[in-house]
Amino acid sequence: MRSKSLIVSWEKRTDCISLILAIGICIILLISSGCETKAQTGALAGSGIGALAGQAIGRDTSGTLIGTAVGAGAGYIIGNEMDKKDAKTYDYNTTTPLTDTRWRVTKLEMDRSLRTN
Repeated sequence: MRSKSLIVSWEKRTDCISLILAIGICIILLISSGCETKAQTGALAGSGIGALAGQAIGRDTSGTLIGTAVGAGAGYIIGNEMDKKDAKTYDYNTTTPLTDTRWRVTKLEMDRSLRTN
C-alpha cells in the first residue's frame, strides 16, 4: 500500500515540475520575442497562456491544443485592436532620427570577376 502512495506523490511532483518548466519557457519566450506588432505579440502571449490553461483544465493534449488555439486567437484580436488604436493616435508628422537624411554615392565599383565579357 505504501508503494502506491509513493507512485502517486511522484506523479504529482512530475506534474508540478512540468508546469513550472512550461511557465518558465513561456516567460522566456515572451521576454525574448521580437514581434513587429502588438497583434503578433498578443498571439504569442495568448497561445502560451492558453496552452497552460488548457493543460491545467483538460490534463491532456487535446485540452492543451484547444487552449493554445483559443489563446492565440484571443491574443491576436486584442493586440490587433491595440494596433488600430495606436495607428489612429500616431502623429505621422513627428521627426525621426533619419528624417530629411540625404544620401550621396561617391564611388561605385564593380568586381571584375562578375563581368561577362
